[in-house]
Amino acid sequence: MKKILFLTIFILIFSWCSKSNDNSYESFLNKISTEYKKDKNFDSCMSKSINTCYESLITNKAKKVSDYKICEDLSNIELVNECKKLIIIDKAKTENNPKLCDLLTTNIDFCYKQVINFLATTKLDSKYCDMYKSRITNSWTWITNISLQDLKICNDNIVMQNAINNKDISYCNKLEEKYMQELCKINVYPANEILPPQPPVPPVNNAQIIK
Repeated sequence: MKKILFLTIFILIFSWCSKSNDNSYESFLNKISTEYKKDKNFDSCMSKSINTCYESLITNKAKKVSDYKICEDLSNIELVNECKKLIIIDKAKTENNPKLCDLLTTNIDFCYKQVINFLATTKLDSKYCDMYKSRITNSWTWITNISLQDLKICNDNIVMQNAINNKDISYCNKLEEKYMQELCKINVYPANEILPPQPPVPPVNNAQIIK
């Protein structure tokens, strides 16, 4: 009974939130029978549904105008932080500026990783990867989640993206680890594609190996 009541009201509220028409909020309430309205769970159910809709409208508005300050109208700090994170990451990517991540109070390193890796691979420019260096240097090691490994992964991703864009597996050989080279080649030529002719492998000098 509770599930049916919640589903009925949620559908009505969601329709009101997602469609622009002549039906007012009050008219939807009038369509709900008195039996449901008298249910002891009605007020709680309505409150949750309206709040969910309201929070969705706030988040969508913040995204539309790219203003993270609008997120502060949300009901709790977790939602505020999540909303700000999404807005600022998108804004930083659009404006080619990872330093916008410093506007956040939480998820700062996550933001830097998302933005730097995105810009590095889309623009194929290692200068964005180098921004990891300042994060590593200027942060105490026990409070940062960014390491030299992130810098390496960023540069490796540029190599792989170059290989994919140019359909040239010779880029893959620039990667240090063998498994990364193989992964790179798989991304350049998936299983359903045929690899181009490869240069012959030079013969192994057994005498040198014995030495």
